[in-house]
Amino acid sequence: MARRPLPAPGPFRVRPHQHQLTHTLAHMLRYFYLTTSMKTLRLLLVFLTGLLGLMSCQHDTEPAVPVTQLEKHLADDAQYSTFYAGLRKTGLLPELKPAALFTVLAPTNDAFTRLSGPYADFSTADRINALTDANKLQQLREILQYHLLPNQQLSSLSTFGYAQFTTLLAAPSAARRELQVARHNEFVSINGITGAVTPVKGTALTEGTVHALQQVILPGTKSLTELIQAQAQQTGSQHTLFWQALQRPAAAALLAELTAPQTDYTVLLPSDAGLRARWQRQNSAWASLSDVPDAALLTTLRLHIITQHLTSSTIMGEKRPTLAGATQWDSTLRLTGSYTFPAINTPAHYGFEVSTTTYAGVEAQQTSFSLIDQQAYNGIMHLLNGAIKP
Repeated sequence: MARRPLPAPGPFRVRPHQHQLTHTLAHMLRYFYLTTSMKTLRLLLVFLTGLLGLMSCQHDTEPAVPVTQLEKHLADDAQYSTFYAGLRKTGLLPELKPAALFTVLAPTNDAFTRLSGPYADFSTADRINALTDANKLQQLREILQYHLLPNQQLSSLSTFGYAQFTTLLAAPSAARRELQVARHNEFVSINGITGAVTPVKGTALTEGTVHALQQVILPGTKSLTELIQAQAQQTGSQHTLFWQALQRPAAAALLAELTAPQTDYTVLLPSDAGLRARWQRQNSAWASLSDVPDAALLTTLRLHIITQHLTSSTIMGEKRPTLAGATQWDSTLRLTGSYTFPAINTPAHYGFEVSTTTYAGVEAQQTSFSLIDQQAYNGIMHLLNGAIKP
């Protein structure tokens, strides 16, 4: 009996990854068509159609990972090639989900090339792509997380306003997890006036905003204790006595507090000359650190620690409480001064002073700052040219 034409199979989609299997099945079908009965052939067609339909349904349930407009912008803009390579290498691209509204602080390639020392391995896309060390990759991941702000917009800040912005970096302390952002007319500074600066507006996209940075923002990796110690151990340092004073048994609790991850303080590190002058003013017999009684020493240390996180952008204005608490004089501090930005990518000029209130309620100027915005994972440190006097 003559064979009837082969019936057309039912509709199903053949995906690119199914082409090889489909080709094989076609050969099998042709073989059975030529060698088997019509009844067997029909049963085979029903089986194969069901099999391919099942495969199609199975692949239809696999969720597609969309490429967001945000990701596409970073991938297509050549100035972000190092940043984009880092996001890919550390697996952070999926974090830029369409459901979230992100602010991305994107350092340019030039910003990455200025990284040195322990961060030199992150200076180019090629060096990032060559990374294999798990610790280095984790370090890079944390740096990049510090530049991703979910569901927050810098433009929400009012002019001359400031706020803490939470990053994707998971950390035990707010000082390490959050950015201190202040607005200055049409641009913002991040972690102080010596930190990164970028325009308020940025590039608006469907899933958020991209702000170009000319500086990579590095999260604090040391405690306040470690910053104070490192400053004291520098060759020719003029800031050694504060660290030595913290070694007193009476200062053990304070030392532990400056080491704790949950702390978020501002340390105004006094100079050695300033501390000596302070103690001599209090008592002429206190010629050296060893002569200063524990109680007076602890008051001195605590008066230089503000119980708030204050960058150079947010330090001026209202009175600030210190750890000194209630003493025979007002232990709050007022920080005054000024700063200017000649241009968005030019270092700021600044001048800050500390003032205290006398027993008569008159503010007395104390001392100026010599170095600002030293980031710790549990606070921030500024260096003084002197010490705060009673």
